[in-house]
Amino acid sequence: MGTVYLVSFKEGAGKTAIAGGMAQWLLSQGKKVGYFKPVGLQASGKPGDDKDTVFLKQTLNLSDTVETLNPVATTPDKVATLTTSPVINDIKAAFAKVSSGKDTVIVESTSGHGNGELAASLQAKIILIARYERDLNENELLVVARSFGASLLGVIINAIPSVSMRQAKQDTAAFLEKEGIKVLGLFPEDRVMLGMTVKDVAGHLGAKIFQGEAHVNNFVENFMVGALTLDPAVDYFAQCAGKLVITRYDRPDIAWCALETPTVGLLLTSGGTPIPYVSDKAKAFDVPIITLPKDTVATITALEDIFSKVGVHYKEKALRSKEIFVNHANLGAFTSI
Repeated sequence: MGTVYLVSFKEGAGKTAIAGGMAQWLLSQGKKVGYFKPVGLQASGKPGDDKDTVFLKQTLNLSDTVETLNPVATTPDKVATLTTSPVINDIKAAFAKVSSGKDTVIVESTSGHGNGELAASLQAKIILIARYERDLNENELLVVARSFGASLLGVIINAIPSVSMRQAKQDTAAFLEKEGIKVLGLFPEDRVMLGMTVKDVAGHLGAKIFQGEAHVNNFVENFMVGALTLDPAVDYFAQCAGKLVITRYDRPDIAWCALETPTVGLLLTSGGTPIPYVSDKAKAFDVPIITLPKDTVATITALEDIFSKVGVHYKEKALRSKEIFVNHANLGAFTSI
C-alpha cells in the first residue's frame, strides 16, 4: 500500500481539491483509494464536523465514518499542542482502519501541526503544495521542500493564472528542478474552482433573495457588470457563460439582454423592485434575482474578497478537480503509488 501526505506551503494552497482530484483519478485507474485527515480544525473542536472530510467522504463514496477519517479535532489556537502519545496513537489506530484493503491512502495535513513527524510515522511520501503568487519566495519554498528529506515525492504549484503560466514554468519549476526537487504538476487557476452559488453571493453581501429561491444553488463561474459598453449588450453578455449579472434595478434593458444569454443569476442594485417583465423572464429561465440597497460600485467593492472566503465543497469543483489533475499532473509520478 502507498500513502501520500499532502502538505501546504501556506494556508489556502488547495490541498482538499488536489486530494479529491488525485483520488478520483486513482479510482478511475482501478485503485482502491482511501482518504484521511488526521487533525481537523473546527470551531466546535469535535470530530465529525470537518467540512473537507465530509465533502470527500461523499465525493469518493467512502464507507468509513467521518470520525474515523478525521479522528482528532481541535480549534486553531490549540493545533500546535497535539503532539502527545495518546493523540498519535489515536491517529495511528484510525489510519489502520482507513488503510485496510486500500492500494493508496491520501492524507491531508493540517497547517500548524507536526506534519513531517506524523508523515514519517505513517510511512508516507510527502507532496508539498504551493499556491502560485507573483512574489512566491522560491528559496523559502526550496528550504521547506528539503526539510522533508527523502520522504518528499515532489511539489505541486497550484492556481497559476494563465498570464503567469510561462513564468511559473521558466522560473519556479525550472529553479526547483535544478535544485533536485521534482515538480509534479503546474495547475492553472480555474474559474470553476473559484466559483460559488448565487446563495453564497447573497449571503456574503447580505442581499435579499427577491425570487427564484428554488434556483439559488445555481453555480456562478463569472461576474459581469451591466454598464455602458462599446459592444451591443447581448454580444457583451454572450462572452461569458455561468455568470451572475450585476446591474441597477432600473435598467431593465440591461437585465433583459443578459437574460437572452446563459445567465445563472441577476443581482439588482440600488434597492428598488425589479420591473415585472424582467421578473417574468427571469422566472421563465429559472434565473434567481437577488437585490441589494447598495449601488453597483459599492456592490463590486464588497465582492472583492469573496473568492478568499468560498471553499471547495461543491460537486462542480469535485468534477473539475479531477479534470485539472488528469490534464496537468505528471501522472507517471503517481502510477507507482
